[in-house]
Amino acid sequence: FTIGVSSLLLFIVTALASSLESGGITSFIFAQNLQSFPLGIIGVSYSIAAFPSFSHHLARGDLRGFLRSFSSTVRQVLFFCVPATVALIVLKAQIVRAALGSGVFDWEDTVVTFRILQALVFGLIAQSLVLLLARAFWAKEDTWRPALAAVVGALVTILSALSLRTSYGIVGIAYAAQAGPA
Repeated sequence: FTIGVSSLLLFIVTALASSLESGGITSFIFAQNLQSFPLGIIGVSYSIAAFPSFSHHLARGDLRGFLRSFSSTVRQVLFFCVPATVALIVLKAQIVRAALGSGVFDWEDTVVTFRILQALVFGLIAQSLVLLLARAFWAKEDTWRPALAAVVGALVTILSALSLRTSYGIVGIAYAAQAGPA
């Protein structure tokens, strides 16, 4: 259910973006792909790798072991996510140009894409930790809290996107997208 909420939210955010300037959806998707790379390498990988350890400790009733494992994983995620976030913010134009700057993708497209990327990157740390928290709750056999958090986050994202898109356009939608589930 939680994953379905994320997919539905992506559909709604894309639909909202489609009502804006031409090329906005393309820039949004390109920026989201660039932001998804470190999210997948760090956030998704660590959360999936830590899940068996979380489950093992909780199945044995070893709360201290679970907390040690969880704390260690959070620190490792932060160790990689903080520099990745800083690097993406500082080098956003160079990254967009290196990845996409050929053919008909001109400087104006680059600027729009790196402004969206900067907005999306602000959520990299939080999204990585949300993935880890969801696995921690799942290891405790508590699936309702992550699902409820996903629904609330999706509603906040939709309301924020509706509010910010009129003033800030596609970049406003990107900032709003940081409130939703990872």
